[in-house]
Amino acid sequence: MKNSSIYLLNVEDETFQKRCLEHEALDIAVFDSSRAVVTLREGGIQIINIPSLTPGQRIRCDGSFYAVACMNKKIFVKTSYRKLTIIDITGNHQKTIETEYAIDYMCVNKNVIYCSNYCKNRVFAVTTEGSTVFSHELASLKGPVGVTVDKRCFVYVAGWLSNNIHQFDEEGNLLAIIGTEKDDIYRPMGLSYNSEEDCLMVINKGCISISVYDIMNNDKIGH
Repeated sequence: MKNSSIYLLNVEDETFQKRCLEHEALDIAVFDSSRAVVTLREGGIQIINIPSLTPGQRIRCDGSFYAVACMNKKIFVKTSYRKLTIIDITGNHQKTIETEYAIDYMCVNKNVIYCSNYCKNRVFAVTTEGSTVFSHELASLKGPVGVTVDKRCFVYVAGWLSNNIHQFDEEGNLLAIIGTEKDDIYRPMGLSYNSEEDCLMVINKGCISISVYDIMNNDKIGH
């Protein structure tokens, strides 16, 4: 079933705001302190006001829009099987990067794009110039999906089929498996990092709950 809704979670009191959009919402990324961008496949990219969840301008360009991430006022978006396009907030094209593997989820940090490919069980990274940083397939990570980066430049990848979360350094070296089924990780999908609280938020249990984990202590602190 297609989902055209986006949600805003208040972690402190665990309340939600919901907004329905005109098209199926595929991915979302924070652009700045007041705006987020949502990919709508053939519907373009919808700009959203974060406090109110009010839809603003819609960026309409040729092609379809899937995984998305933002950095330094730039939008990085998967636009075809192995193509990553960089645009500004008005939709002006800046660059296109060809990747070795299709991108299912991604995040951007310090001019490096960290990506996952579900079908190939692949975690990989490329620079914003298109150079490969690393590319891995790990037996312990099955069905890699959500990707995020913390303030120490550690990279986190959710394993949908392996029911765990892997932690890498910025060069792609595996540091730890920080969450497993013993830690109540089951069918994790999206990941997001809260820099103020130094915690990892996990869309968990087949996308029906959100779990919050203290990264330094590897403890669940909310759900």
